[in-house]
Amino acid sequence: PGVRDLYELRITIELRGITRILETDELRYDNQRLAALRAEWSELKASPPAPDGDMVLRDEAFHVELCAASGNKAMVAALDNVNRRIRLIRMYDFVTEERVIATIDEHLQIVDLLLDGQLDAGRTALHEHVGASFEVVERRALRALSARALGQSVTSLEALWK
Repeated sequence: PGVRDLYELRITIELRGITRILETDELRYDNQRLAALRAEWSELKASPPAPDGDMVLRDEAFHVELCAASGNKAMVAALDNVNRRIRLIRMYDFVTEERVIATIDEHLQIVDLLLDGQLDAGRTALHEHVGASFEVVERRALRALSARALGQSVTSLEALWK
């Protein structure tokens, strides 16, 4: 499968975590896990990390924990598998301070909505967040491939990341 297929699978898994709770009265989010995510990402907001590859791992951990808080271990395993397969390409999402800060803000918005019981709004915010991430990754990866094809150093092209 291509990157687009894997992103689509990622979105499907993550959105299903919220949808299953919306559809089933007996299911609830683990609010302790959500509160812990909120605390962790609030600290990151207070002191944002530098844009680098480690941010991908932080982002993956957020999404896996968000999925885990919905209570389906099989979905968590599937999401982890997809994350491992797209990790290298996703590094193009976190090469600017602007994207790191936007990601932190979006994560906090999603968690706040879920903690407040606004699951529909949380689902919409999550869908927009993952979709925006894919668009950034796709655009930057294409620019990087074009630069390489032209024999240019990818790391020296500031315009590549805009």
